[in-house]
Order: sequence, then structure tokens, then C-alpha cells
Amino acid sequence: MDLGVAGRSYLIIGGTAGMGLAAARVLAGDGANVAVVGRRQDRAERAAEELRAAGAPIAIGLVGDLTEVGAAERVVAEALDAFAGGGGSGGG
Repeated sequence: MDLGVAGRSYLIIGGTAGMGLAAARVLAGDGANVAVVGRRQDRAERAAEELRAAGAPIAIGLVGDLTEVGAAERVVAEALDAFAGGGGSGGG
């Protein structure tokens, strides 16, 4: 399916499992850059690997509890750095 998202960048909160990961898979399969955020390092790394294999040029797994002060700003900054710098190996 062509969603017209190829080359665009997306940050998905809760993207390491469930519906968030399913959405990330669809975007990756259409060639979008995807950063997913979850609370567990192992899931973030696994999701990023899966998304790269599915076709995401840049896929990064970030770890953070967004109920903590400053966590949202940190993960957004990390995602922007990865997207702007073309990095794809991130894991947290």
C-alpha cells in the first residue's frame, strides 16, 4: 500500500509493542523513517531492528518513561538527531 510517507519521519509513542508497533510496521513498510518509544531497552532495540528489516531507511528505538520530567523533550531531541543525521542504529 502506498501511503505517501516514504522519506517522511515519524515518532510513535508506545511503538515497541501492540498497536503502536503495528502502526510503525505499516509506516516502515512504506519507506518512512520511524522512531519508536517504549519503556524497555530490549523491546526498543528489537522493534528498531524489525522496522529496518521492514523497509525503514532510519529506525530508532528510544527508551523513556514519559511520565518523568524532561523525558518527552529528551526522546524528541534524540529522534530529531537521528532523523537529521541519518542514523539508524539507535537503541536508546
